[in-house]
Amino acid sequence: MIFITIVIINIFLIFSKRKKYQYLKKRIYFFNIILILILGLRGEKVGIDTFGYVKAYLKSLDYNLFLGEKIYNFEFGYSLFSQICKKLNINKNLYLLITSFIILTPIFNICKKYSKDYFLSIYIYICLGFYMFNFSGLRQSIAISLAFYSYNFIKNREFFKFILCLILGISFHKTMIIFVPAYFLYGLRIKKEIEIIILLILFIFKKNFFMLGKIIKPNLVIVYTHAYTMLIFMLAIYILFFLIKRKNMYIVTYKNYLMMTIYIQVFASLSNTIMRLGYYYYIFIILLIPEIIYDLKKNKLKKELQVLIICFLLLFYCLKKIEIYNYYLFWQ
Repeated sequence: MIFITIVIINIFLIFSKRKKYQYLKKRIYFFNIILILILGLRGEKVGIDTFGYVKAYLKSLDYNLFLGEKIYNFEFGYSLFSQICKKLNINKNLYLLITSFIILTPIFNICKKYSKDYFLSIYIYICLGFYMFNFSGLRQSIAISLAFYSYNFIKNREFFKFILCLILGISFHKTMIIFVPAYFLYGLRIKKEIEIIILLILFIFKKNFFMLGKIIKPNLVIVYTHAYTMLIFMLAIYILFFLIKRKNMYIVTYKNYLMMTIYIQVFASLSNTIMRLGYYYYIFIILLIPEIIYDLKKNKLKKELQVLIICFLLLFYCLKKIEIYNYYLFWQ
C-alpha cells in the first residue's frame, strides 16, 4: 500500500508544479528523501535478496579479499565496500540506508540536470520497476546507478572519467561491462532502416545468437519465458521518437540507448535473466519520454500525451503487480 501511495503523490507532483523555482526545489528534495528513507529503512526480509546481502555483510570480515577469498559470488568492489563499512562498525540497518543513498542519489542528480520533467522521470522510474528492483538487486542497482551517472562523462566526452566509472561499476556487478558501447553511441545518428534490419536479424536468428553465449557461459540453457510485453512497450516508445522534430544530440543518444535495450530484450523470451542486462540502457527511457512530450508544439497535445503515458504506466504498474507486499520498517 505504501508504494501505490508514493505513486499517487508522484502524480500529484507532476500536475501541481509551481512556477517559482524555490518551491519546486523543495518538493524535489522532500520527495527524494522520502524515496531514500523508504528504501533505506526497510527490514532485512523486505525484498528477495536483502536478507542474503545482510547475512553476507555481517560475515564480510571473515574473508581476506586480497588472498583471493570471495564473499559468496560477490565482486571485489562490493565486497571491499562491505568490509570497509563493517570495520567502521556500521550496523546492518545503517548499511542498508547508506547503500540506498548511493543507489538513488545519482538517479536524482542526472534527472535534475537533464530531464525536461523531473517528477515525470521519477514516476517512470517507479512504474517501470527500477525503484522496486533496488529492494533486491543491491549490487546491480549500484552498478546501474553508476552507469546512469556516467552520462555526465559521456555527454562531456570525458573518456577517462567514463572508463573509471565503468571499472568501478564492474567491480560492483560484472554485467556493467555491457555498457561499454554507450560512450560511442552518444549522438550517433543511425538510419532507422538499419536499426530495423538489425532488429529483424536478431529476432529471426535469436536462438543462434543466444547459443553463442555458451562460449562465455557453458551452462547456458534456453528457458522460454514468453516475455514480450516490455518489448512491445519499448517499440511503442521507439515509434513515438519519430514524432520529434528537434532531434538534438541528447535525444538521439537516448533513442540509441533504447534501441540497445530493444536488441537485448529480444533475447528475454529465451532467458529470465537477460532483461537485467538491458537495464543499463533501459533506464535512460526516464529521460527520453519527457523529451518526446516536451518537443510537441501544441500544449493541448502535450497534455494529452502526458496523461496517456501516466495512465498507461499506472495500469502497467498495477497489472504487473510491481509491489512489495511484505514491506516493513526495520524496527517493526
